[in-house]
Amino acid sequence: REPGQVILSAIEEKPSQEIRKGQTWHIGNIQKVAKGTVFFALGKVTKATHELYDEEKGDFVEEALEEAPHTYVAVDLNLQVCAIAQKSKIAPKVDAIARNLAKLLSASREAEIGHLAFTLSDISDPDEFLELVRNAERITEFEMTLSPPNPWDVERQFHRPMEEFVRAANGVQGKSSVKGDDLNTGVIEDLARSAASTGNKAKARIQSTEDTKPVLKHLD
Repeated sequence: REPGQVILSAIEEKPSQEIRKGQTWHIGNIQKVAKGTVFFALGKVTKATHELYDEEKGDFVEEALEEAPHTYVAVDLNLQVCAIAQKSKIAPKVDAIARNLAKLLSASREAEIGHLAFTLSDISDPDEFLELVRNAERITEFEMTLSPPNPWDVERQFHRPMEEFVRAANGVQGKSSVKGDDLNTGVIEDLARSAASTGNKAKARIQSTEDTKPVLKHLD
């Protein structure tokens, strides 16, 4: 089956899992808002102690109540990309919410039957990094991480074959690096943009001007 259909099936199961003690995560409120796009709620159920005042008794009391803070997620099934709304009551950073979503999907029956593990990684904004690359006096080193292929239109001359190698080797992640006195700026720019689009990491040792030392810069 197509990857998008596998993702949709896992979401539609509404999997639940106790990811931390006393915290059970759930998927719910699923809607298909457009062709190839699914929208749903993601949250956790926790128990919290609330301090209350009992008017009849004239006493302060404590009562254990369940809370279910949640946020919303939109998934493009064709591109295998999701957008997660940040909500600090659930987690301080979006990547923490994303990791728990991946754990939920990996706990689904769909994942169990297919011997699958879901992963989510953030997509970096490459503009600042690309600007440094374009304006560099020279680039002496470049390194990028690799993951199995996604349907993005990645750089096809170098990046796609390396992705296929990771898949053929049954790998989860790989790494490729190159060093030289003056690397081709155009090739490095294409690979950096491609790495960003697939949620991978990249870094380059960039000499900004003739009289400065090369400095290691990261895509993120």
